[in-house]
Amino acid sequence: MRQLFHVSWRVALLCLPWQTQWILQTGSIGGFPWEQGTLRIYASWMPLAVAAGTGLLLSGKRSSAQQWHSRERLMRILATLFLTGAIVGTSSWTATGMWALEAFLLAAFVFALFRQHVSSQTIGFWFVLALLPHTALGIWQFFVQDIGGASVLGIAEHRPWASGTSVVEHGLYRVLRAYGGFPHPNIFGGWLAAGLALLPFLVRQAAAKYGVLFYVFSGAAFTAALLITFSRGAWVAAVFGFFFAFAVSLKHASFRADKQSLWLLFAVVAALTAWGAVTQWDHIYARIAATERLEQWSLVSRKTSLIEGWEAWKLRPVTGFGPGAGIVGIQDIRNRLSRPSPAAPEPPHIVPLSMLVDMGILGFVAFILATFIFWNRRKTRFSWHVSGPVLAVFLLLAFTDHYLWTLWPGMALGAVILLLCAADIPPKAPGPLHGKGA
Repeated sequence: MRQLFHVSWRVALLCLPWQTQWILQTGSIGGFPWEQGTLRIYASWMPLAVAAGTGLLLSGKRSSAQQWHSRERLMRILATLFLTGAIVGTSSWTATGMWALEAFLLAAFVFALFRQHVSSQTIGFWFVLALLPHTALGIWQFFVQDIGGASVLGIAEHRPWASGTSVVEHGLYRVLRAYGGFPHPNIFGGWLAAGLALLPFLVRQAAAKYGVLFYVFSGAAFTAALLITFSRGAWVAAVFGFFFAFAVSLKHASFRADKQSLWLLFAVVAALTAWGAVTQWDHIYARIAATERLEQWSLVSRKTSLIEGWEAWKLRPVTGFGPGAGIVGIQDIRNRLSRPSPAAPEPPHIVPLSMLVDMGILGFVAFILATFIFWNRRKTRFSWHVSGPVLAVFLLLAFTDHYLWTLWPGMALGAVILLLCAADIPPKAPGPLHGKGA
């Protein structure tokens, strides 16, 4: 069983970025497709469930009284969360059921790896490895300016001239943004930002030159791909996360070789950023200045989502509309105000407000309590080497978009970040490409 656990959790991490899925029932609301209300099964759930199940069974054989006490407290918080947010008055059992299933699978996966003491270095290595195919795919998509659909990989077809495709538009240009294997460039950018924030720590821990070169190469690839996602929120998160990680790792680097490796990574990332900024400046400026028609529409839609989200929350401030079902409240606001819209209703582009719309004050407080319990049990073993940079990325992404809460690939990224924080302890054994402890 232990061998099955070690294989399955690695396969799960490799599969998490891919969106291969079987749609059982398509959801719709207000005449538009509804992502959260669609009944589906993701292929990545299978290794995720196996890893969670085997990990928890293995940990159950050696649980102590303190571990059981911690588990009981966590269970009480989770029970409060789902009773107040999902069961009591949910507006869509399909959306809430899907969200709850996804959250349960991810929570069980994180808890299982935490209980099995999988090191942050090992998790980081497999996270980086999982992102590399998407990085290559995203760079290819940008250069050919075309994305052919591949249902077996969960990739939708996107053309730069087609409506609904994420592009940078200025003058006569409509430039396709890099998607990788993700449903939106912003989500791809968020994963890349987290990857970049991990690299200084992983480079410092690399035991051999080939390990350093692997992570430096990954840094170059992630930087190039991140630039062509043209995701403003991911850019900001990556800058803060990478510099934070670099400064902390450099401060704790005890050997000259470690410092040289860190400076090599920094030089490569900085050089590629400068090169990309020069060669793609007209597209980057269009995103930053936000004066063109499409960029103005993007900003207006974000502002509208915040206004509609706030109004929807005021309809059910205590219990919300149910996890994953906040869109019902936003559509209700449109119906009440007889406000037609050419665009589908969106969750507010800030995670805390999306949480309030979904779960109300009670659910929001439950998450705060759960966070407090997690911090209280981890603070004596907390290290800024990994946790600080990835948490900075998480917070910046949470305040620039909603996908960490509302969409499966975003929730999966949030779970990996939580896992890295929980696993940020000195490993018992070296991980791949590593030989030094945390």
